[in-house]
Amino acid sequence: MHALAHAGLFELVIHGWDIRAALEPSAPLAPGALPALLDFYTACPHWFFIPDVRLPTPIRYRFALTGALSGQWDIVVEGDHAHIGPAADGTSADATFACEVETFVLMLCGRMDFDAALSDKRLIPTGDMAVVQAFKQWFQGV
Repeated sequence: MHALAHAGLFELVIHGWDIRAALEPSAPLAPGALPALLDFYTACPHWFFIPDVRLPTPIRYRFALTGALSGQWDIVVEGDHAHIGPAADGTSADATFACEVETFVLMLCGRMDFDAALSDKRLIPTGDMAVVQAFKQWFQGV
């Protein structure tokens, strides 16, 4: 039931943003909805993840989120499935991205292109650049 409520909120917030952004390209996401969207990503990564062959070693992407909800979130890709959630203490990442929470949310749901976010410097990568580029293989939005 929790995931269903978050899915409904996700739809309202993202599609509301779609309409506002069409009229005003710089329209922000509703800041009060961001915590619920992060919860939704944690509960339902399968909405955004494109599975592939199981990897021999999982890849850990870390997102160093800035802004009102600053913190670190990990996406662990095992090839055939992925997990999203707050970063595990003491665990290193294969690649790290620094970005605003809004960039993270819009990119994962396909409203912001990964390569455009990189070129606009909204997404700042560090670590193994081959692993950085592989991210878009698994996450292409909805």
